Amino acid sequence: MTESPLETPVQFLNGVGSERAELLQKIGIQTVEDLLWHLPRSVLDLTDVRPVSELEDDQVASVCGKVTDLDARTISRGRTITSILLDCGDGFLKGTWFNQPWVIKRFFQGQFLMFSGKAKKRSGKWEMSHPQYQALEEDLDSPQGLILPKYSLTE
Repeated sequence: MTESPLETPVQFLNGVGSERAELLQKIGIQTVEDLLWHLPRSVLDLTDVRPVSELEDDQVASVCGKVTDLDARTISRGRTITSILLDCGDGFLKGTWFNQPWVIKRFFQGQFLMFSGKAKKRSGKWEMSHPQYQALEEDLDSPQGLILPKYSLTE
């Protein structure tokens, strides 16, 4: 009698291996079936695409625009700050990442992007810290936001 593929230990899946299988075991995932039934604890709805003029402080939203400025600098004690400025037509939005200098390599001048996250108004300007981002085609008329699953962490 052959064993069901669902009973295959996760460590034998491509890209898992024994170390990651140990981490997955901590959250109750030992077989392929366990993995298939491991549902997200919640979802992050980033489909609320709006113009900058309609942003609300501390509310999750998605904003589309064209990259007009890129800046990466080292601040005190080797820490870094990376900023991307989007021209959204009716205003500007700055995306900021701390201690992630590599992120600037993902963007270029003139690129169309969607930033999603909690917007905050600082010194009269809109900003998102560590926004989710999505590259867009030049057509910004009907951008689609994302729905992202949120899973429990292992460590």
